[in-house]
Amino acid sequence: MTTGTELSSLKKSKLLILHGKRQKLSAFHQLLQEHVAQIFTAASFTEVTESDYDLILVDYSVEDMSSILTYKRMMQNPSYALTPSIFISDTKSYDHRLNAFEIGAADFLTRPMDDQDLLRKCQMHLRNRRRILPDQSIHYGNLILYPGSDSAIINGKSVPLTQLEYKISSISTCLAL
Repeated sequence: MTTGTELSSLKKSKLLILHGKRQKLSAFHQLLQEHVAQIFTAASFTEVTESDYDLILVDYSVEDMSSILTYKRMMQNPSYALTPSIFISDTKSYDHRLNAFEIGAADFLTRPMDDQDLLRKCQMHLRNRRRILPDQSIHYGNLILYPGSDSAIINGKSVPLTQLEYKISSISTCLAL
């Protein structure tokens, strides 16, 4: 059983559910409602009202491609590029799974699934989410990198970087921006 402490990062999160016309993700909406601070739903790009979602759930359906098309359009905007997404589908087709990852999915789940699996996957992706803040710092879990800095913040403590770590940090920062 998942405890409230384990789901603490969900309680502070903004979640977007991209659904098709049949709204197959409505059961997940009800499940997540008690765990997530804010849930937004959209069936088309014009219904996407925010730019700082923490996680995106996408209904992956080949019969109704609207959520996939909306997701692809969102990914053209850099403000969504680092937002993890979980694609949820009725099919176990390897080609569909591969296509989801090619267009940006961080994870792919098939229905039916256990509610706890979905909650834990959401928790994991939120915990590992990489974010760029207005000061251009990159946050990845307990790690904070600042562009051009020869140190990083790990668990709230400043740690000097080796030359190799600094080079990797500089490359990562450039790629993220």
